[in-house]
Amino acid sequence: FGRESALLIQEIQDYLEFFVGKNVLDLGCSSGGIALEIASLAREVRGLDSSGLAVEWANAASYAQGYTNAQFVRAKIGEARSDLLVQHR
Repeated sequence: FGRESALLIQEIQDYLEFFVGKNVLDLGCSSGGIALEIASLAREVRGLDSSGLAVEWANAASYAQGYTNAQFVRAKIGEARSDLLVQHR
């Protein structure tokens, strides 16, 4: 979770009501900071990132915070696997 994520989280604060009850897809989710900020409001959050380590951190943070509606998956945007994950929603 870096400075850029912290700044983006700060930027979305005024728009959080738009995520209430929605299914949210975070492409390039990194360690999941933004997705987890939204997870308490959204119906479901799915994050995709090409870094296996970042996805591990995101899933661990999600579990530690008790979110059952957030899932993070290692996938590259444009790969058939990522297309299936998005369509599965």
